[in-house]
Amino acid sequence: MPRKTKKQKILAKYRYKLKLLEKHILNKENLINKAQKSLNSNLSSKPIIIKEEISKKNLQDHSLLLNRKYFFQDLKKSFFLSLFILLLIFGFFYLKII
Repeated sequence: MPRKTKKQKILAKYRYKLKLLEKHILNKENLINKAQKSLNSNLSSKPIIIKEEISKKNLQDHSLLLNRKYFFQDLKKSFFLSLFILLLIFGFFYLKII
């Protein structure tokens, strides 16, 4: 049998790597197909939620976020107002003593 030339060796390595890549791609495609099938089976077993229910939930979540936002704003304002009143009271108290 004749010896392989450099070009033949390079071609053989290339073909080998190409086969490995094809196997790797096929394995990935099989995994993706299996994952999609499992997702489809899981989705079909879950109950379907009506859009109205979703919109109600979104509105409730949004209103809770707004309430939380306004609560902290009001709390901050009332804290500063109370602090200001206390400082005024202490200021008047010490002004009368001196």
